[in-house]
Amino acid sequence: KQDIKGFSPKLLETPQAGALLFYFNNKKKAHHITICLDRHFQIGASGGDKNTTSRAAAQHQNAFVKIRPIHFNPDKMKLIQIFE
Repeated sequence: KQDIKGFSPKLLETPQAGALLFYFNNKKKAHHITICLDRHFQIGASGGDKNTTSRAAAQHQNAFVKIRPIHFNPDKMKLIQIFE
């Protein structure tokens, strides 16, 4: 096992810059991940699916990288800070 300097994953209770925000479905499986920009906003790719193979298809499916507000719900989301 190789240690990575500054890498120390830990579960958070509130959003903060750089934290990974995992979204879970009703079966408790992670289905989406974004990065917190700060306590209020996240950035992530969404829209589309495995069949999105062109820019035109992505536009049709509203598949873009988006910045959105965080509406944190601890029952359906988990926050992990991966770096110190």
